[in-house]
Amino acid sequence: MNSTNHHADVVIVGTGHGGAQAAIALRQHGHEGAILMIGRDNAPPYERPPLSKEYLAGDKGFERIMIVRRNSGRKRASPCDWARR
Repeated sequence: MNSTNHHADVVIVGTGHGGAQAAIALRQHGHEGAILMIGRDNAPPYERPPLSKEYLAGDKGFERIMIVRRNSGRKRASPCDWARR
């Protein structure tokens, strides 16, 4: 999301593991409203320890370390949207 105008029922600041787990927990507990995660990365939340070990070593592709997958056009494929701050 590149626009600075977002509507969200819940805003999570931080796209690390904790923020991603908060978004996932909201969905698992039935929250159907818009969730917006705000962070520094251009990519959706990903596992940072495997990034430094497995991804950089070439053992895992980036898609395999993502906690929240990019929405591929399906409604609610991802538990939330994210924006770069």
